[in-house]
Amino acid sequence: MGRRTSRIWTVTMVAGLGAVVAACAAKVQAPPEPPATVRRAEEAFRLRDYDRAIELYRTYAELVQRDPYVPRVLYKAALAQYQLGRYEEALTTLDDLDSRYPDKRWVQVEALRGDAQRALGKPLAAIQSWDRAFALARPADESKLRLRIATVARSLSDGDLDEASQLVQSKAAREILLAVVTQREHPEIPEPLPEFAGIEPTLSAPVEPGQVEAPVEAGEPVAAGLAGPSGRAAEPLASPWLVGVLVPGGEAERGLVRAVELAVGAEHVVARESTSDPLDAQAALRSLASDPQMAAVITPAATQELVAIARERALPLVDLGRGEQAPYVIAAGLTEGESLSVLVDYAVRRARLKRFAVVYPDTAAGRQFFARAQSEILRHGGEIVGGEAYAPDTRGVTAGLLRRWRERDNMQAVLLADHVLTAAAFARFLQREMPDIPLLGVEDWSQLAAMVPDVSWVVFTSGFSPEHAEHPAVEQFRQVVGRLPTFREVSAYEAARWLQEVLTSLPANVARAELWAALQRPYQLEGPSGTFEIANGRFIRRPHVVQFAKGELREVAFATVTAWLESAHHELAGTQN
Repeated sequence: MGRRTSRIWTVTMVAGLGAVVAACAAKVQAPPEPPATVRRAEEAFRLRDYDRAIELYRTYAELVQRDPYVPRVLYKAALAQYQLGRYEEALTTLDDLDSRYPDKRWVQVEALRGDAQRALGKPLAAIQSWDRAFALARPADESKLRLRIATVARSLSDGDLDEASQLVQSKAAREILLAVVTQREHPEIPEPLPEFAGIEPTLSAPVEPGQVEAPVEAGEPVAAGLAGPSGRAAEPLASPWLVGVLVPGGEAERGLVRAVELAVGAEHVVARESTSDPLDAQAALRSLASDPQMAAVITPAATQELVAIARERALPLVDLGRGEQAPYVIAAGLTEGESLSVLVDYAVRRARLKRFAVVYPDTAAGRQFFARAQSEILRHGGEIVGGEAYAPDTRGVTAGLLRRWRERDNMQAVLLADHVLTAAAFARFLQREMPDIPLLGVEDWSQLAAMVPDVSWVVFTSGFSPEHAEHPAVEQFRQVVGRLPTFREVSAYEAARWLQEVLTSLPANVARAELWAALQRPYQLEGPSGTFEIANGRFIRRPHVVQFAKGELREVAFATVTAWLESAHHELAGTQN
């Protein structure tokens, strides 16, 4: 009997202790350790490897419908897409978040939604999103939302401004729009408008500790948007305005400076040279950004570090390279993906080439090129018979490897991802030993004729056609520099012309955020590369396929209007309507 009673007491005590532990656990509700996929995604985001971060975030979101981490995962995926200029994808991701949590709203999500809508040229939709964010915002967050709404409102037509006033619900948004209307009706009212008074550069913590379902953690900004972290977006641009040119050292790059000077006048241009050291380039950009007259900076390539500085200083950065759109970055070149699509389409459909070897430097950019090339070649029905990465400080792969691909694998073309010096080494070898094998690329190789006598069968894409060599600006450049401009130099000239036209249309002492808003508006420009549109921070260009034949560069008669270009023009037409 005693033994039975003892067992009953033991069971009772164990059950009781289990209940106590369970009760304590229910009260604490500590979130589990973030899954490995989420941790890797967060690390990739921290390192600004946004493509990798998006891939990992989406992997987790596809496996898990709802849990304490899904809101943050989807928000950060959308933020990464925004950072890459993939605004439609960002909105789709935010819609996914809304569908999973229809009863929840976050200020960060609504702010980011508005930022993406604004970048897509949908100002009324953006104002509505920021208006919804006001219902969720804290006082310190409201200053950022006020600046967003005020900046966009001041760029609206009178009709759109009236419509926006009818759409908003919050008192703060109505007051901002009313102030803009009042300023237009009574221009004698002194600046600044109320929305620019007392802008606080630092956001309060958007989430209380312990609110594990919030999409961002304490201390993280609302979203990438109009105001840089330093608050410089509200500062006026001093007169007379200046355009900076950030170039690597060397006489070869001086053509960029000359092109910009021809466009706007030397008195409006400030150039800064830098070495190959990334820290040197960052210091040069900070030096330019410190000038209150600096309206924008033109650079051959916008690295992630330079983009971060541009956002911090609210300074438009014109990227002549193959970079993607981002806040305060204007993409003036041709994207690598678009150029590859056109080049491979020409090679397969027009030149009847099917079997490609792809060679590229062993860098992150080189590996990305190979992945894109592989996708395009397979999509067009071609085949990769060889792929090889080489050390960046060399001039490519060995001659033996090229011979093996030719003899064993029936290689029909070499696709190279590198600059003109490496292209010259490949062109010499192919011209000497394999004259029937073309060299293909998406870099600007227009100076190749000066390096390889009578160079032939080299094909690449460019935004500048040799057929436009008689343009007055091209002739001016030739007289000053002594040669034809490269596509990058043509892009610099056209970007500077566009900046000049926008700047001269704005009032004196315009706020930097208003300048950025003006640069987002649809615009048409005629330049050495032809007539093209600029919209939502991107130059919409038609890629040309050009080819060397006995040292002479000529455009290939080939229809290069791609699906992307048609989509861009359709979207632009919708914006203008």
